[in-house]
Amino acid sequence: MKINRMTKYTAISTIISLIMRGLGLGFSVFLTRKKGSEGIGLMTLITSVYALGVSFSAAGYRLATTRLAVEDENSKSPDALTLILKILTLALITGTLAAFFMRMGSEFIAVNILKEPRSAQALKTLSVSLPFLALSGVLCAYLGAFYKVVKIGIVQGVSQICQIIYVALSLKEGFLVEECCNKIAVGSVLGEFAALLIAVFFVFSQIKNKKRVRSNKKFFAPFIRIALPDALGYELRSALSTIQQLLVPIGFRKSGASASVALSVYGIMHGMALQIVLFPSCILRSLSSLLVPVITESRSLGNELKTKTTIRRVLHMTLAFSFMISSIMFFCADALAIALYNTPECAAFLRLFSPLIPIMYLDICADSMLKGLDKQVASMGYNLLDSIVSVVMVYFLIPKYQVTGYVIMVFFTETMNTLLSVWKLIKVSNVGLSPYYDIVNPIICALGAGAICFFVTKTIPNTPIGLVIKLLFNILTYVSLMLMSSPETKENLFSMFGIRHKAIS
Repeated sequence: MKINRMTKYTAISTIISLIMRGLGLGFSVFLTRKKGSEGIGLMTLITSVYALGVSFSAAGYRLATTRLAVEDENSKSPDALTLILKILTLALITGTLAAFFMRMGSEFIAVNILKEPRSAQALKTLSVSLPFLALSGVLCAYLGAFYKVVKIGIVQGVSQICQIIYVALSLKEGFLVEECCNKIAVGSVLGEFAALLIAVFFVFSQIKNKKRVRSNKKFFAPFIRIALPDALGYELRSALSTIQQLLVPIGFRKSGASASVALSVYGIMHGMALQIVLFPSCILRSLSSLLVPVITESRSLGNELKTKTTIRRVLHMTLAFSFMISSIMFFCADALAIALYNTPECAAFLRLFSPLIPIMYLDICADSMLKGLDKQVASMGYNLLDSIVSVVMVYFLIPKYQVTGYVIMVFFTETMNTLLSVWKLIKVSNVGLSPYYDIVNPIICALGAGAICFFVTKTIPNTPIGLVIKLLFNILTYVSLMLMSSPETKENLFSMFGIRHKAIS
């Protein structure tokens, strides 16, 4: 298999994504050690409200900017400067409006919805960043339209690094939880502003060299046609997701737990355990983002064999990868929890969520492949159903069953969503799963690798170096077992490195 441009961009995007997620996880570890699980829980609540503000300020802009930028570039009268200025104007308006309403409503949200008056100041501070974020989102989407993945990575890196440096220098011992949260919010504002400045420089440096032909091309009609459906779907799901996250600590309090305990449990689950569980998924997300154009191209050219081969390989390798991660989360849970967070309680949640990892990861790739097959409406419908059912189950289960109710909700909704997505994918593509090679064999290899790793490395202390040794041992053992027991895994790995390319039917 030749290393083409798409493969190169996939590798670059994956590396950048790993670095960004690594920085985020490291920052989360630092904050946990500084302010504890209660502070993480409070910041997670604040972030869930902030995410809703982000969706209302910028939803739909990325897709519309990418599509319109490519269309403008290939038109007979390209005028990138006019196009980007028009979109930036709209983003500034919606970003400013979202910031105004979030700031004005911060006290009400903190007291009456979050039931946490301590969150009000951080919400007010974060509202300032919404216009910056909306504008930089448009600029990054424009860069993405022309595969400027390194520049996008620099923009994202500048944002994270500025926030991390500010917070690391400003957090002092003895700060109250709400003071810590506000410092993090200030760091976020500074990071988004710095990212905007870098994005402006990159985009306008690129535009100044482009050919410009003034024309009377329509803008608003195409923009609304592309952006509005995407924005509505995204905002609805974002609203449901925010409601779900807010109901979790509220449900814990209704069950009789104190506000402090409720935030601590919520912080350990969302701010710690799920951060670790979802960290490896950034590899799949980077790869999945390029599945859409690959499958779309092969489908439009009528190359059914290539379409089926791509889907089959992605399904198999996604499951093979996810079972390996599941094994690591289960057998190395103590090492991960102690080495990263020094919080042994986190290990129990890692083991609890580990069987769900193959289901969660498979859903990520199934959604992308459905979009490539022009079935994005079905994918959006499944995701909305997932969110609605999640909200209902959280509302009724958590006050009565506490953590057990939350776990039941997560397992049920994730499984439902994945089954629907995979069923649709199989039906549309006529590509199936192999019960033995896709499920049974990886499970046997994952259990074997995990058990061998556990007994061989159990005397190694749960330090950062010890954690690395355990992870490498588990990964190498699992890969070796899979290569020996699965011809399809071996063929796919060889194909990835260009050794051999053979269609798999």
